[in-house]
Amino acid sequence: MQRVNRQLCRYRPKASFFICATYLEIAPLSGEYELINAGLSLPWHGSDPLIAKGRPLGFSEKTVFGLFTDRLEPGQALFCHTDGLEDGRYSNGHPVGFDGVRRIVEELAQATGKRAAMATHLEGIDLFDDITALRLARPGEAAGRDHS
Repeated sequence: MQRVNRQLCRYRPKASFFICATYLEIAPLSGEYELINAGLSLPWHGSDPLIAKGRPLGFSEKTVFGLFTDRLEPGQALFCHTDGLEDGRYSNGHPVGFDGVRRIVEELAQATGKRAAMATHLEGIDLFDDITALRLARPGEAAGRDHS
């Protein structure tokens, strides 16, 4: 992430753009993961937001990106998304915001099969900005921590 950021800062026209990205690597057998967040909304481990903040790529060569590590237990999931989800509005005009994203994440944790499709949980929400959402679940039954 540091190298990509340096290259962007050196070779792009000043203040012309920036890039938001998340780097995520998961060990399939152990569930251990490493995550670097560069400007995206907070990722979620189960129903808990991770304090994995970072500036977008391309702002400054001096930006330091923190590495967040943890482990997904069987049955747990990570949820990453762009701010287009938080910026959405319900039919009553209220913004989805942080609390709305939490509700969506909790609903997804309880959903199975076809009900787990994101579109089902976004009904009634006007998404006027671009949106990317990714949910990665470790197979198996959840035990211990409630981080479905």
